Formats: sequence, structure tokens, C-alpha cells
Amino acid sequence: ISMTESASDLLEVQWLQKVGGVKTPLPVVPLFETPEALDQAAQILTRYWQSLPAGRRPSEQQIMIGYSDSTKREGFLAASWQLHETQRKLEKVSRKFGIPIFFFHGRGGSIGRGGGPLRQTLRALPAESRTSKIRITIQGETIETDFGWNESALRSFELYLLGMTELRSGLLHRKIPAAWTEVMDQMAQACRSSFKNFLTKDPHFIQYFREITPVDFIGDLRIGSRPSRRKKKADLDSLRAIPWVFSWTQNRGLLASWMGSEAGLRWALVNSDQKILKKMYASWPYFRATLHLLSIAAAKADMKTFLKYSELVKPSLNGMTNEIVSLHDELSEQLKEVMSVGSVLKNQPELAKAIVIRTPYVDVLNQLQIFALEKIRNREDVAEMKEVLALTMSGIAAGMRNTG
Repeated sequence: ISMTESASDLLEVQWLQKVGGVKTPLPVVPLFETPEALDQAAQILTRYWQSLPAGRRPSEQQIMIGYSDSTKREGFLAASWQLHETQRKLEKVSRKFGIPIFFFHGRGGSIGRGGGPLRQTLRALPAESRTSKIRITIQGETIETDFGWNESALRSFELYLLGMTELRSGLLHRKIPAAWTEVMDQMAQACRSSFKNFLTKDPHFIQYFREITPVDFIGDLRIGSRPSRRKKKADLDSLRAIPWVFSWTQNRGLLASWMGSEAGLRWALVNSDQKILKKMYASWPYFRATLHLLSIAAAKADMKTFLKYSELVKPSLNGMTNEIVSLHDELSEQLKEVMSVGSVLKNQPELAKAIVIRTPYVDVLNQLQIFALEKIRNREDVAEMKEVLALTMSGIAAGMRNTG
């Protein structure tokens, strides 16, 4: 049930099945995806189960959680922590009612939509989630990469089995000190405030976003099953998460995958004992995976290329460009400090090597894309340049291994 926001959203479907004479009702699965819905998820599930006659309560409950909208509205670090805490709270409801639950993770291919290395993701699930079942959405380009030929498919299934075995064993998990969760609460709040402030403090942000990314032309690609906007409005609320993430991937800024996280780490480094952060990184699978995902985003972002896109932007708006570059550099230094490494991908050498190999090819496509955007906006060779633009968008997405 997309955009589940109340128990009645679920009860309505049960009622429709009853009056429709469905003898074996289909399972009703809530999808909690907005920050508000995730915050109320445990209460919604409680009211839903309490409202059902005992004989109609499910023998098990599947729950889908969405990563895209929460990250788009609050920033990666805040959304990640909220999703983690939501799962813990839902597990408590499950134990109270004696109804087992399992999660359907609505993750996209990019970090800005909950993507990332599979084993790390499974290891980072809450300790309470020792389920024998899990569901995860697989995006189009991820299907090809992970299951496109026998060897990669076998390796992918091995990672699923390994990750679930580690999760079920409980060997990875220990009781998390209250001090650690308090630090995460404060980091998430700092991230949320900073992320929202950046998007709203300058009334020209939408104009800036449209000038420094190819967002206005994404609809021409026909890469998704849905339109890029929920409504015909040129605002962020109506823009879907896929084009939001895709646009920032194209110009190599990857803002959607890391913005705001630097504020969370800044708070922690200033207001808490740095030894606590290092212990959290060493001993807490969730925190370790979160920092590794941020490291991937920081490494994939290329500020030199991003600055070239700023040439497409009106000079009066490029104060935002300078701020983005500064915050990205700050995040990179924070990650190195907390992880005690000399480079953000020191602990992920294979990925670091892959980025080095891919980067020169993507750089050429970025140069072509900037050229095509400039021509189109100057109304020169529009039809031909739109074809070039479409090719560069597809190529950059493949090279960055992200469509959104």
C-alpha cells in the first residue's frame, strides 16, 4: 500500500476484499516511505492489528520500508538512522502481538536511495532483525550487474546467503550502549536541519538546481516506469527521488547521497568524545556500514568536474557551488579522522581501483554533456544536441554505476 500513513489505509483494503467476497484474502503490506510515516510506523501497525478480528490477523506480516523519499527530504544520515530505528520499533510491536514480521527493503541502486554494497547493508540491519526472510528491490542496471551472467549471479546469491547467515547468527551484534544511540540521535538531527536549511535558505535553489544539472531533460530518456514528477510543478516536493538523485550523479556532485551528513559528523566531533566515535566505528556494524557508504559517496563525487558544471550557472548563484565543494571537502576530512585512514576508501581498495579506472571515460562524457547543455540552452542545434545529451546521460549513469 504505497504511501501508507494511517491504519485506515490498510483496513480499507481488508474491507474491500471482504465485501468483494475474496475467500482467501491477499496479504496487505504497508509501505512506509515518508519521514512522517516512518516515525508513526509502529503506532500504525499496532492500531491496524488491534482493529482486525483475531481470526483475520495475519500469521506473518510483511512490511515495506522506502529509502528514497526519506533521504530526499532529510539527507542520507538522518534517513538512515530513522529507518534503522523504525525497524527496531516495529520488531518490538511484532514481539508484543506474537506476529512475526519480515521487511521488504525498497532500495534503489544509488546510495542516495539506499543502495550500496549488499553484505554491508545486511550486516548493518538492527540486531532485532534476526529474520529468516528478507525482500529487496533490484533496480534495472543492478539486475544486469549482479545477475547478468552466471558467475555474477552466483556471487550475488552467495553474498545474500552470507549476509543473512551472519545476521541470523547474532555473532555480529552486541548490546548497543545508550551513549551511542544518543550520539546518533543528535547527529541525525544536525543532518536533518542542515540538509533542509541548504535547500530552503536561498529562494533561488530550484533555479540553481535546474541550471547545474540536466534535470529538465531526464524525462526524454524514458528510463523509468513513472513520470519524473508527481505533479506538474517545478518544486522539490513534486520531483520524484529517482530524477533528484540521477541529476546530482550526472554532474558528479552526488549531493543527494551525502549532503547534511557533514553536519552530523561535525556535531559529533565537536560535542562528543572522539574515542566514542572510533569505538562506534570499530564495534557497531550499522555505524561502520554508514560511514563506508558515505566514503563511497565522497569518493565518487568529483568536485573538479562539478565545478565545470558551474560554468552553466548564473554567477550570482554560484555561492551555492562553493558551499557544496567546501562541505564535501569537510566530509572527506571528517571520515578520514573517524576511520583513522589516509584516504576515504583506504578500507575498500577494490572500489578505489574501479573508480580510478572508470573516471577518465566518464570525464569525457561529462565534457560532452556540458557542451550539449550549453548548446541547447543557447538554442543551437537543439535536436542534434538532445541526442548527444541523452547518450551522455546514459553513459555517465553506466560509468558511475548509478541511474538513481
